[in-house]
Amino acid sequence: MVKFIIPIDPAELVPNNQYRKYYSLSILIILGMVGATALLWRSLPRVVPLFFTKPWGEARLAEKPLLLLLPSLGFLIVVVNLILGRMSRNMTKLLAYTAAGATLLINLMLAIAIFGIIQSVL
Repeated sequence: MVKFIIPIDPAELVPNNQYRKYYSLSILIILGMVGATALLWRSLPRVVPLFFTKPWGEARLAEKPLLLLLPSLGFLIVVVNLILGRMSRNMTKLLAYTAAGATLLINLMLAIAIFGIIQSVL
């Protein structure tokens, strides 16, 4: 059995408790998006309306696996903003706070989008 050991303490990665709450909520939202998609995967149609900016019709449709782009994008945003927040922590706390808040806001919008897509096709 392989054990993964991360030598970084979470308190060291995100030292402020408020920031940690934002990132934790973002991770929970991402897990909720993945969980809802996994639970309803068999009942989803082969194509789903993913592209909101396209005109009405077939241009809005995408294959079902592309639905997983939304939680993946959310996770990528968490990682990038964690790195940016960590790098800017010594310069200014405002940038780290803004990155944490933006992460939560973007993941909330992605969750609303994915749940709206799922609700519209079921």
